[in-house]
Amino acid sequence: MIYGHALRNALIPVIAFVGVYAIILIGNSILVEIVFSRPGLGKMMIGAIKQRDYMTLQSVMVVYAGLVVFINLLIDLSYGWIDPRIKYD
Repeated sequence: MIYGHALRNALIPVIAFVGVYAIILIGNSILVEIVFSRPGLGKMMIGAIKQRDYMTLQSVMVVYAGLVVFINLLIDLSYGWIDPRIKYD
């Protein structure tokens, strides 16, 4: 009874919360790469800002924005999978 009715309804806000924090973690990867001197997109973005390389900066920002859009899409599609009352027409 609890699993079938209550847990499925309570899972929607939890998934929304996890999605928001996944996006925050992607944003904080820049800080982690700088602090621990790890190569990655965040360090490339900071280097492009310092060198005023706008093409590289725009490219990295498009990749980060694409990741955010993809995570939001997965979260929204998972709503319909968890709760069958939610339908996308």
